[in-house]
Amino acid sequence: MYGDQPLSFTLVAAVNTAQYRIVLGSGANYGGQAVAANQTLVGVNQREALLGDFMTVAMLGKSRCFVNSTVTAFAKITGSASGGAAPSVSGDTIIGFALEAGAPGDIIPVMLQPSYVG
Repeated sequence: MYGDQPLSFTLVAAVNTAQYRIVLGSGANYGGQAVAANQTLVGVNQREALLGDFMTVAMLGKSRCFVNSTVTAFAKITGSASGGAAPSVSGDTIIGFALEAGAPGDIIPVMLQPSYVG
């Protein structure tokens, strides 16, 4: 893992969360794998987590991230199906930007920032 100090969340979603997937917040210190661009996105999971495990979530700074839809370098990114990064469009929750281009299935470096609706 590289990047700023991570936070820990307890995985409460019904699906296991793989490494480098975007995480949504779900209550006080709970989270799960993001599946849509309009969720409350909090960061990127730094290791695989099973139901009830603690997730180590990078929230700010540089991280790696799984790509679900083709992204270009420096494109603003959001969450999508399978917790992967996708390019954002108007009204999406933006979690950061891609530092490199990536195709579906790639793991690329991203710069995370506090999420906002773009």
